[in-house]
Amino acid sequence: MTETPSIGDAVQCSENTRKPIPICGLGPMIGSSRTSSVSRAKSQKQLLRDPGSPNFAQLLSVTRALLGQKDGAMKEAERAITLLPSGSDAVAGPKGEETLASVEVLVGEKDSAIVRLQRLLEIPYADCLTPALLRLQPLWDPLRGEPRFQQLCEQKQP
Repeated sequence: MTETPSIGDAVQCSENTRKPIPICGLGPMIGSSRTSSVSRAKSQKQLLRDPGSPNFAQLLSVTRALLGQKDGAMKEAERAITLLPSGSDAVAGPKGEETLASVEVLVGEKDSAIVRLQRLLEIPYADCLTPALLRLQPLWDPLRGEPRFQQLCEQKQP
C-alpha cells in the first residue's frame, strides 16, 4: 500500500518509488501551476493503474485545488472519502475528510472547512489534527481571521 500524502505538503508522485515526495508547504505554492500540473499528470497515471486508491485520489484533489480546478478538486476529495470511509476504517478513513477540509480551504470554501475541522478535532485517528497543528500549519492560514477557526485553535485536547 502506498503512503498517504501529508495534507500540509504539496506532493509530487515519483513514478520510480510510487511514494509521495514533499515539495514544499502549500501556503506559498498557490501560484505554482507548473509543479501542480506535473503532479496532476503523474497522479492521474497512477489512478489509471489503481483507480481504487484513496491515497492518490486525495493527492489528485489537492493538486487540482492548487491548479484552481475547484469542481474537480472537490469531486476527487469526495471520491477519496467514498473509497475509504471513516465508518469502515476509523484509523485511516478520517484522513480523507482532512484532505477535503484542506481542499475546501484552497478553493475558498472556508465555512465548510471549519465545520469539517471541528468534527475532525472530536475524533481520534492516525496522525489526527490537533488545535496545535491548526495553529502551526501554514495550510490553514486562510482561516486565521475567522473567529470560529480561532476557537478551534484555542481548544484544549483531553
